[in-house]
Amino acid sequence: MMADDLGIGDLGVTVQNARAAAGLPAISTPNIDALAAQGMSFTRMYSGAPVCSPSRASLLTGFEMNHVVKEHTDRHFEQLRAGEHDKTWGQMLQSTGYETGMFGKWHLGGVDSPGSTLGLHTPHAIPPQKGFERTFGSMNGGYRSPRQWEDDGMGSLKLTQVPFLPPPNNWPGPGLSYEFSEDVTTRYVTNFIRSNAGSNPFAAYVAFEAVHEPLDYFGPGQYAGKDWPEVQKRYASMVTNLDKNVGQILDAISDPNGDGNTADSVASNTLVVFTSDNGALWTPNSSGFITEFFNSNGPFRGEKSNTLEGGIRAPFFVRWEGVTTPGSVNNDHVGNFSDIYPTFAQLVGQDTPIGQDGVSMLAAITGQGEVEQQDALVWTTKDHYSGLNQASWAIQMGDWKLIRRMSNLAYELYHISADPYETTNLAASRPDIRNALQQVVQLEGVLEEPYFVNGGIPAQWNNVFFTQYKSWSPQAGSVDFATAANWAGGTQHNRPGDPDAKYWNTGPASNWLATVANTAGGFQNALVAADAKVLGMEVEGVAGLMQVAVGSTATLVAYNGVRVKEGGIVHLMGGTVRSVKEVEIQAGGTLTGAGLIGGYQHVIAGIPEFAGRGLLEPEVRNAGVIDISNGSLAGLLRIDGDFEQTAAGELHIDLFARGPGGVAYDKLMVSGEAVLAGSLVLNLHDGFVPLPGQSFAVLSAGTLVAAGLHLAGPGAEMFSMSAVGSDLVLTFAMADFDGNGSVNADDLAVWQDQFGGSAGGQGDGDNDGDVDGADFLRWQRHLEAPVAAPINASVPEPSGLALGVSMTILGVMLRRRSTSTQAT
Repeated sequence: MMADDLGIGDLGVTVQNARAAAGLPAISTPNIDALAAQGMSFTRMYSGAPVCSPSRASLLTGFEMNHVVKEHTDRHFEQLRAGEHDKTWGQMLQSTGYETGMFGKWHLGGVDSPGSTLGLHTPHAIPPQKGFERTFGSMNGGYRSPRQWEDDGMGSLKLTQVPFLPPPNNWPGPGLSYEFSEDVTTRYVTNFIRSNAGSNPFAAYVAFEAVHEPLDYFGPGQYAGKDWPEVQKRYASMVTNLDKNVGQILDAISDPNGDGNTADSVASNTLVVFTSDNGALWTPNSSGFITEFFNSNGPFRGEKSNTLEGGIRAPFFVRWEGVTTPGSVNNDHVGNFSDIYPTFAQLVGQDTPIGQDGVSMLAAITGQGEVEQQDALVWTTKDHYSGLNQASWAIQMGDWKLIRRMSNLAYELYHISADPYETTNLAASRPDIRNALQQVVQLEGVLEEPYFVNGGIPAQWNNVFFTQYKSWSPQAGSVDFATAANWAGGTQHNRPGDPDAKYWNTGPASNWLATVANTAGGFQNALVAADAKVLGMEVEGVAGLMQVAVGSTATLVAYNGVRVKEGGIVHLMGGTVRSVKEVEIQAGGTLTGAGLIGGYQHVIAGIPEFAGRGLLEPEVRNAGVIDISNGSLAGLLRIDGDFEQTAAGELHIDLFARGPGGVAYDKLMVSGEAVLAGSLVLNLHDGFVPLPGQSFAVLSAGTLVAAGLHLAGPGAEMFSMSAVGSDLVLTFAMADFDGNGSVNADDLAVWQDQFGGSAGGQGDGDNDGDVDGADFLRWQRHLEAPVAAPINASVPEPSGLALGVSMTILGVMLRRRSTSTQAT
């Protein structure tokens, strides 16, 4: 549930109850207050934008507004695009079997206001085509109109008359009396809940029009006797009516059949979110509303359309009965609306669109799992409503926020946790932070817009930088990743009269969401021979293996992450992949080769406030295969960030008989934390036989956690694995029980006496029908305690085969190094 232009201070639980207790003008919101008391309040959540439309686009798609078609996505050529482009969480939930509904204000294209003669102008952008089969509301302005848009049951929309009411009514006119459309919308919502509760999984997106202008609701007269300006009474009435509607929706969840008995409640498996699209109405405005009259923006400065806290800090309450702790407050999670899509996706076990800005809040909501949040939050606004100085961009990392005003190109730097009202500008005294955040804004793409480079000249607001959905389709046998002709898709035009979209057909660029998939069969290779940059990349083998190979002198930037799906391969041929988010190897995917996976932590190096927080660093997550390789030589893979391997993941390491000191081996170096489960697959290269007691530090990390990791692969049983500091060390098992420096008949005698040495008996540890040296090493590996002295038993002299323990018996376990994924 999302209100429109509701300030963070307009609710009882945030500000109004305290005002009432102090005898000041106050608004009553008992139902929203109860929702907060029953769930968790997030005090550092932000809207997607300082104004309506891009905020909604961010909420639905999981992208921040600098990566969506903006600034007003409701205009004819600035709207959500078709199909998987600008995919909403409604579409994602539909694909998993959810019944979905959108109720209220859409404001994302496709439809003009109900009173307009243009009507439905872009069918692909309407809610039934973007994931919400059940639809009712104003869609695109026409606030509280007597006609509303409704789905027609066939994937399109129709106009529906709001019911008339006999007097007395709650609509002030002019014209015939009809029901307040906000109340009608709520009735559609509650009917949708009641019809699905207990039978179908359902998801409702409820976008209230209140309390956006016009402030035209008088209500039941709760505030009629107050000695307040008339416009403030109307505003308070609209907020309280909004609260009433929220209460009706919560009642439908708690008592779906409406019989007063909550035995049929679905609250225990229903996640409820309440928020507002941006800050409160600006002051002054056409209605005469005064923001400060109710302290609508609480302890924050600014208002709607401004990148100050008052324009973007949003009320944000989450309730999941039995999961969220009643009355709990989260002051730690710093996020925005782009986090909502990935939260829902994790909840139902679905992938997010590649390159998405948001991260899941589910761990913060449930208190279980690893809590994540975005490194940087970004907002832009080009508007100067009411002649105020709002047009600007803003970026926040941790407790620090940088704003640049377009009117005078001035910088404002605030330490938000210490100065939430943003009174002390530290831009001059902390140029290190100012410059670092400026660089991150550049990386995020904000400065690709002419408006934010050329001093806010309105004529240069062309909106040319937004995500391009591109797919690999090699032409004429070319394998060049950078060749523009090898890519298909994208959006050329923004709106009539504007230039082509930036980087529409240039070859890989910073706003590209690149899908590299093999749909033709066989083996396909895309070679990154020179530096290239995309926003996000997904590699998948559909009809055959699909490899993206990064050459030794090349850097491939996938700023918002890489996903390697089944049949996909990313091969580092000594090259570099850079990202500030996840490099994810899914089941069936492979990362191979040697090189570097890094980020942009150098941008904030040396700034104490950002140290040790893992900002601008990648996290490599492996549920597939990482096979370190370098041809016939040992390979080194470096991760300048964190590494996590799941129980399904495999890390392949080879040991060689060459290199410095006569021994070389593959190695993984992780600058941050390495959390390891799954398998460490050990392979002995041709001709190499380790010596008893020989050790190999195959992984080094800043911090090492190896619970759940086990050895696998040919010869693995011959080794022990241990953590030595933050190194993971493999040691070849010793069979020299008497400590004389060699494996001889005395050691074999101990084995035969203690374990049994007859063929086919206990001594045949590998069940191959022979009792030999391989069984000896197997037994020694699992021996609970070493034998202190040799036992002088009278036993036959073992054969040469049996005693060639350290040399010849391992030959059957050696594997020839695979070169099937070498780039050609």
